[in-house]
Amino acid sequence: MLSILIPIYNHDVRKLVGELTAQCIKAKIPFQVLCFDDGSKDKFLQINRALDTIYGVSYIELGMNIGRSAIRNKLAYNAMYDHLIFLDCDSEIRSKKFIKRYVRELSSYEIVYGGRVYTKRPPRSKKKRLHWTYGVQREARNAIKRQKIGNLAFQSNNFMIKRSIALKFPFEEAITGYGHEDTLLALRLQDAGHFIRHIDNPILHRGVEETRVFLDKTLEGLHNLARLQRSSPILQTPVTRWYSRLDRMKLWKVFSALYRHWEERINRNLYDERPNLRLFDLYKLYHFGRIMEGRTE
Repeated sequence: MLSILIPIYNHDVRKLVGELTAQCIKAKIPFQVLCFDDGSKDKFLQINRALDTIYGVSYIELGMNIGRSAIRNKLAYNAMYDHLIFLDCDSEIRSKKFIKRYVRELSSYEIVYGGRVYTKRPPRSKKKRLHWTYGVQREARNAIKRQKIGNLAFQSNNFMIKRSIALKFPFEEAITGYGHEDTLLALRLQDAGHFIRHIDNPILHRGVEETRVFLDKTLEGLHNLARLQRSSPILQTPVTRWYSRLDRMKLWKVFSALYRHWEERINRNLYDERPNLRLFDLYKLYHFGRIMEGRTE
């Protein structure tokens, strides 16, 4: 019935796996939980080796980091059941009906995205406020809002897909590092006539990172987006559309000059306890343009 697939990188997933197996047993469905470790630090390897003692769980250490796309493809290939649930390792299950909600969709939809939420209270440390604010305002959308956006609202942190489709449309392994492998997959599925069903079955995203790390990953994602923009005409995001518009209207140099004038103040705001996401949008647009121009970030 269900193969639950969890790529692990430097997280303790015992609580997550325990909750998932308990729900599957209670639902009385055939299941397996595949956990592949993608080159974690030794302390997490020692912790997660206890997973092998849990009924229905297989834990494998790859020994090296093969990347976000490759490990997901490897999990799908090794899964035994026809339907797969992918979950990020920094997820927390908030509903006792999490598995049942996905099972209800099995016979009706090929790809189902459950969504994500963040803690209602902001982190105590202002160093984590940007990521949390972005998550709450941009990522934690309900199913109605996500369905209006369609496939572009998809993220790979919490979704169910038929194994045959996952094998036919694997994650792009040429995308290394962080960012946009899920965007490209969603658009490839849409181009092939596979539309994603959005439901309210979110996980709590626990992996809120400090602003410096979050911005570094944002830049990494922008590099991936630039490579995809050059090679994949089907790829359109707000950043690529605004860059193309400014470039077409010969306004990119004007925007760049204005941004540089305000750059110091923008950066200070992003590290503040009340970061402005409009300024974060400008940050992404400016650095995406520099990458497209061949400048090193």
